[in-house]
Amino acid sequence: MLIRFGFENLYSFPDYTEVPLTAARISDVPSHTFRLPGTEESLLPAIAIYGANAAGKSNVIGAFAFLRNEVVGSFVNRKPTAPVPRSAFRLGAHASAESRVDCDIVVDGARYHYGFACDDEKFTEEWLYSWPRGVQRLLFYRGEGAEDGWKFGPSLRGRKKLIASATRPNSLFLSTAAQQNHETLTPLYAAFESGMYYRPAGLADRGGVFLDDDPILREENKEKVVQLLKASDLGIQDFRVDRTEENYRRLIDKMKEDGASEDRIKEVEKAISDIGPLRTVRLGHAKADGTADYFDYRNESRGTQMLLDRLGPLLQVLSHGGLYVVDEFDSGMHPHLAAALLGLFTNAGVNRKGAQILFSTHTSELLEGLRRDEIALVEKSTVGSSTLTLLTEYRTKKRDDIRRGYMAGRFGGVPTLDDLARIFQTEPAA
Repeated sequence: MLIRFGFENLYSFPDYTEVPLTAARISDVPSHTFRLPGTEESLLPAIAIYGANAAGKSNVIGAFAFLRNEVVGSFVNRKPTAPVPRSAFRLGAHASAESRVDCDIVVDGARYHYGFACDDEKFTEEWLYSWPRGVQRLLFYRGEGAEDGWKFGPSLRGRKKLIASATRPNSLFLSTAAQQNHETLTPLYAAFESGMYYRPAGLADRGGVFLDDDPILREENKEKVVQLLKASDLGIQDFRVDRTEENYRRLIDKMKEDGASEDRIKEVEKAISDIGPLRTVRLGHAKADGTADYFDYRNESRGTQMLLDRLGPLLQVLSHGGLYVVDEFDSGMHPHLAAALLGLFTNAGVNRKGAQILFSTHTSELLEGLRRDEIALVEKSTVGSSTLTLLTEYRTKKRDDIRRGYMAGRFGGVPTLDDLARIFQTEPAA
């Protein structure tokens, strides 16, 4: 479970910004929270990021995605001389300064604090602490001030010096250690790799093609997926999964017919092999005689496509626990449907595994299903820098109409619009 995360000098946020998922000491509805092991604190199942267009909502989501993706892929997916793909704040004196990201998470009942700092070329710092029996303990530190650039705590056993020597300047020690199956660090890596799901804004042009291990394709989830599709009032009563190997073969044959080079054909074949088996999804729409007519995924509405895109990670974290991070969670979906999906996280009877969701949205209807401490607002200054404020920092009462106050601009996070009609009005004739 995620306790908090913070970031500095990333995207439109030049200053350190923290997103806490600890529950405030308030009585609110919905009341569902999780107890943080070994403490009196409780954790929230949801955090919603609100704000005007271009205020920086997606950048909050992007900052967490940067943290997750660097842990998962900096060692295995990056060439030795490749830059670190950070995006520093560019509208001030921060472009050459370091960026920092850190988080506190719970893995298998143990609490960890992890983070790193980087510039465009390398990671300049990296650290990990744990809290066994409530006492802070250093596992490792990488950076200036440490002997030979590294410091290891006595409780971190294993081939740590060998792993450190294999860690490139543009890769993380945690990412490298996981590839060496380090006994202590691999479970923490797995919490990022398989316990956190990230979806960008909009709709990926997947054309109905899903990875073979997508949760919606798993046999144990099929009945649940069908029931969710039926309950969403989309006219869908079933779905079918087809293999795509024949499409691959036709692609290669077509490339040969078009005169593609051997190197290019081998490159495409390797890419297909690396991706692994893919599957095509077709949705069955009910006919008058009670049977189903299976439509091509690309012929479905955008809302239906978005729902199918969101269902995989949603099913996974609700069934097994984990964090779902999604930009524009409700994109293309009716507010009632988006609210019903969000309600799966905030319902104690459904969310029994500690699933959490961090998402951005414009939809004010979703405010009615959130606690006040589950709402954050982002605003951008006249010089292009973003700031994040929790709703609990404003004076509100449980009986306040939060949605009406938000739409009226009481808490910020809404656009200040000029008179758009005036732009199109012409001067009266003389």
